[in-house]
Amino acid sequence: MEQQGQIKTEDRNTAIVECRDVVKHYYPGSTKVEALRGLNVSFYPGFNLILGPSGSGKSTALNLIGCLDTATFGEVFVNGQDVGLLSEAERCEFRRQNVGFIFQSFSLISSLDLMDNIEYPLYKNKAVSAAERRERAENLLKEVGLEGYNKRFPRELSGGQQQRVAIARSLVANPKLLIADEPTASLDSETSAKILELLERIHDEFGTSIILASHDRNVIEHINRKVVLRDGVIATDKSA
Repeated sequence: MEQQGQIKTEDRNTAIVECRDVVKHYYPGSTKVEALRGLNVSFYPGFNLILGPSGSGKSTALNLIGCLDTATFGEVFVNGQDVGLLSEAERCEFRRQNVGFIFQSFSLISSLDLMDNIEYPLYKNKAVSAAERRERAENLLKEVGLEGYNKRFPRELSGGQQQRVAIARSLVANPKLLIADEPTASLDSETSAKILELLERIHDEFGTSIILASHDRNVIEHINRKVVLRDGVIATDKSA
């Protein structure tokens, strides 16, 4: 039975992400690190949560799904595309068009005001005019509850407000998939709950699928699809 207050992952037949026998090795110095050892998992439209201790492979999995890195062996499909078959330039363009990112550290550019920070992912997209970029940024700033903050700089905001700007930036290219790596870890519990509510509303309004990695108990309790990694493989995969 679904617990009260949980964010439910929709029952859809088509996976937005598929990882098939994914292996990822790193070679820091002369040592081989096996970050993923044969990951097999599918993520469906809605909210999905990745859990696991430090070194379990969570961030590596997110990097592969988000096209920031490539697998050593195996296949990663995002929106039906085998991203391992893409060149680096093609992968970059695919990422720009299909995937948004939210990070624990916010990663805002301190020298840019909020509007420019939100518009930044679209600067190289020739298909989007300057006027459309500005309109999207204004609409998203309003959507995340910061209307009127256009000319402020990141240093003038609280941590929770900066994360709201980071969420707006992640959505400006209208991605089908949003990847959030510990998006509430730097926030207090009240602000964390508000960010989770905002992500839920964004999913409801925009239909954006979300994959999170988090240790935040508030997040864990509210998302029913939980994939637990340990030593680079899936330990458990549950839908509560």
